[in-house]
Amino acid sequence: MKKLTTLVTALTLSSLSFGAYAYNHNDDDFFKNERGAYSVKDKKCHGHFDRKSFYQSSPEQRQAKMEKRIERKVQRMAERLDLTEKQQHKLKKILKHKALKKMELRKETRQQVRELLTPQQREQMKKNYRT
Repeated sequence: MKKLTTLVTALTLSSLSFGAYAYNHNDDDFFKNERGAYSVKDKKCHGHFDRKSFYQSSPEQRQAKMEKRIERKVQRMAERLDLTEKQQHKLKKILKHKALKKMELRKETRQQVRELLTPQQREQMKKNYRT
């Protein structure tokens, strides 16, 4: 029984000390992983972008952001898989084609949804959603 009490006490103290350390730690990089994922303090995890600012940007800005994301993905894969220049070029083409197909699919889906709605619902959708 004494061993159990000692073990529980040790676990409790270590948990409390770690919690106090984490609570008082103010370094912005504390929550970043080895790949530099965004800090939890920024409310961005795993590199996700702010959708509101993305959709308020112009089509040219969205295209540039898409290109930048593709470039980062190709760079990461090139580093991890030791890709040749030719492989990187082909991968970039594949990812861009996929992204454009996804954009087209979203556009078609929005059009189908609009056709389904009544005029009043379309007006409500314009107020509440980016279309």
